[in-house]
Amino acid sequence: MNLFIAISLMLSGLIYSDSILLNNSEPDPDMFPPFLFSPVNGVSMQKGEIKFEWTRTDKRHVYEIMIAKKPDFSDGIRFACTDTVFKHTFTDNNTAVYWKVRAFKNKKTYSEWSASSVFYIGLQPAIIYQGGCNHDCANCKNPCGRRPPPDYDRLIKEE
Repeated sequence: MNLFIAISLMLSGLIYSDSILLNNSEPDPDMFPPFLFSPVNGVSMQKGEIKFEWTRTDKRHVYEIMIAKKPDFSDGIRFACTDTVFKHTFTDNNTAVYWKVRAFKNKKTYSEWSASSVFYIGLQPAIIYQGGCNHDCANCKNPCGRRPPPDYDRLIKEE
């Protein structure tokens, strides 16, 4: 596939394959990856249209965004756009969504992927601390809610 068709696919925002653009080249160390703005890492959002935003790396770059449900991006879907904003609709609830972006200057010149970010659709999952309760509530770093209320009567008598 020639460069014109590949760039046309990118500009139209269609999903495409790595083999169309990369031709087994390596990222350009002089190109900085975009910085992700929104959605903020760890935020919980409602299902529907989500707007992704990142920093512009140059006036003429095309951006590739990868969105996945697995942190290793093995199930990732790739999209391309010419702006630093991309909108995508999510219909699933209680899902973690991982995303990252990279910039393309041309067919053989592109940046590393940005740092990945995650947000949650629906309720944010509970954080479970491993190790259990050591029954030392006064010095607990992760209170579990089992701490008894203070004995105010005893405290008043001691004063």
